[in-house]
Amino acid sequence: MTRRRRTAGALVITLGVVVALLLWWRPIGSAPSEPVALQPATGVAAPPRVEMPSQGRGRAAMPPMGSSKAAPQETRELWAQRHERAQHTLSSYLASTRYPPDSRPFSEHPDQAKPHYVGPLSLPLARKDGKLTNAKVTLRQDRMFLVGDERATLAIVCDDGDGPAACAISSAAVIVPPDVKDAGSHPPTPITFSEGEGGALVAVFQPSTQGFGGYRGPLRIELSLTVGGETGGASFDLVYTPAAPATFTGRVSEALRNGSLALDVEIVVDEPGRYVITARADDSEGKSFAYLSENGELPAGKQEVHLRLFGKLIRDERARAPFHLRDLEGYRLLEDTYPDRNLMSARDGVVYTTKTYTLRDFTDAEWESEEKARHVKELTKDVEETKQHAEGG
Repeated sequence: MTRRRRTAGALVITLGVVVALLLWWRPIGSAPSEPVALQPATGVAAPPRVEMPSQGRGRAAMPPMGSSKAAPQETRELWAQRHERAQHTLSSYLASTRYPPDSRPFSEHPDQAKPHYVGPLSLPLARKDGKLTNAKVTLRQDRMFLVGDERATLAIVCDDGDGPAACAISSAAVIVPPDVKDAGSHPPTPITFSEGEGGALVAVFQPSTQGFGGYRGPLRIELSLTVGGETGGASFDLVYTPAAPATFTGRVSEALRNGSLALDVEIVVDEPGRYVITARADDSEGKSFAYLSENGELPAGKQEVHLRLFGKLIRDERARAPFHLRDLEGYRLLEDTYPDRNLMSARDGVVYTTKTYTLRDFTDAEWESEEKARHVKELTKDVEETKQHAEGG
C-alpha cells in the first residue's frame, strides 16, 4: 500500500468514527435551567454567597431531567433539590437586604474598626538567590494611604525561626516602583530606622518633606537586612496623594427622616467627580454598631453628603442614643488607573454627637427599593416553579 493510500484509508476511518460519535451524541431532552441568583443593580446589597449542595457528591450521578432514563421519582428528587436551593437563595437575599447598602451592621466590617488600618504582614526574608530561609520579617504600618503632610509610622520585627532575633538593616530607601511611568525621574531617597519598643526598628516617613512633595502614586520602601546570619530583603508599600481633592469642614447636622436618622456631613469639593465617604457610628455605651457610606457624583463647591443611620438597624442592634459619629474618611474615585483614588484628609475620632432618642423614634420596617422588589419577585418565581415540579405538577 502506498503512503497516499494509507493516508486516505486513515482519513476514511477517522471520518467514520466522527460520524458514529455524532449519531450517538444527541440531545436527550431539554432540562430546565438551574435557578440563578440575580445580581443586584448598583446600589443594592448583593446576597451572600451560598454553597449549593452537589448533586454528584457521594452518590451516583443522576440522568438529566427530561431523559428517558430518569425515573419519575428521581426527577422529583432533582426538583426538590432545586426547590431547596431556590428557597435558600431567596431567604439569604432577604436577610442580606434588611438594611440599605449605605447603612450596614458593624459586624459586617470588622476590619474597619479603626481608620487607616493595615494588618501586620509576616513573611520569610527574601534572599536574592531565592533559597528558603528560616528567618522571618514582620512588617507593621499605621496606614497605607497618605495625603498632604500626613506621615506613616513603619516598624520591623525579625525572627530567626527559633524566636525573636535582631534585625540589622544595611540599606533602606524610598522609591517609585519601576513599573510606574517616569519612575526614573524620582531618585531613591534614604530613610532611617531606629530602635523602638520591644526590639522593633521604627521609622517615620513624610512624603511631602522627604522628596515626594509633588508626586502622586505608589511608593515603596525597600529594605536590605540581615537576620540570624541570613541576608535578604523586604518592603513596605504606600500610596500618596499630595493635595486633597475635597475637605471635611467639621460641620454635621442631623434630622429624623422616614424613621431613620440623617447625618449630613459638610464638605468643600475642589475637584468634582465620584466620591466615596465612610464613617462609623457608636452608641452611648461605646458599642460600634453601624458602618455608614455614601457613593455618588459631587460637583465643585460647598455641599452636604447625606449619611444615614437606618432605623431598623438601630432597633435591631438596640443601640442607645446619643450616637457618636467617628472616623470620617473619603476619597475621589479614579477609573482605569492605579492608584484608583485621590484621598481626602480623614477626621479621626468622634466628629459629632447626636441628640438623645428612644428606640420608638425609629422605624422597624425593612429597607425597600424598586431593585430589591424586582429581585425578590424573580427569586420567588423560582421558588414557586421548582415547588410545583417537585410536587409532581
